[in-house]
Amino acid sequence: MSAPLAVRLHDVTKSFPGTDETVLSIATLELKSSQQMALRGRSGSGKSTLLNLIAGILVADHGLIEVAGRDMARLSEPQRDQWRGQKIGFVHQSFHLLSGLTVWENLWVACALSGSRNHHRIENLITRMDLQKRRDHRPAQLSLGQQQRVAVARALVHQPALVLADEPTGNLDSELAQTALQLLRSVCEENAAALLLVSHDPAILSDFEHRLDLTEINKPC
Repeated sequence: MSAPLAVRLHDVTKSFPGTDETVLSIATLELKSSQQMALRGRSGSGKSTLLNLIAGILVADHGLIEVAGRDMARLSEPQRDQWRGQKIGFVHQSFHLLSGLTVWENLWVACALSGSRNHHRIENLITRMDLQKRRDHRPAQLSLGQQQRVAVARALVHQPALVLADEPTGNLDSELAQTALQLLRSVCEENAAALLLVSHDPAILSDFEHRLDLTEINKPC
């Protein structure tokens, strides 16, 4: 029996108010549970827009976006927020850590939003990411590499069905980038989470067995 789908897009289009330009027009995109896929695309090609549509942060003009069995278009904004908190982990390029909270508190918020109160999982990820000595530090007190590891841990702490990663190593040197990527992929594999990563970095993309160029699936008019 084939694995269930973590993500399914069908006939999805997206444009922005005030423009006639269609940013995305995707006939189909599917990602199975536990599958890890890298999506290649140049800057401005719509990679971030695609991830925000899948996460329910943006709403498509037309089409089906199904995440863990739920059609995002049929959910209200509060319902999308709740589903995202439960089922999706998101690693943003600029981290988006809560500046007034410590490392531990940033992870705790992600757990709380999912309805979980699992202290053990928080402590486990802090150890896995080598952040034990930084657990009570706020983001401004951390290096870029440390902030990235916090962002990865926050995306994984509630054991989501799907992890989205938007240029997750773009602010790191090559050694730190590989470390962060390996941690992200290994924890996704352990949790049977699907991973959709977008990047333009050939070194990152080459690590993935499943790769797509956005131009292969995005055919805007």
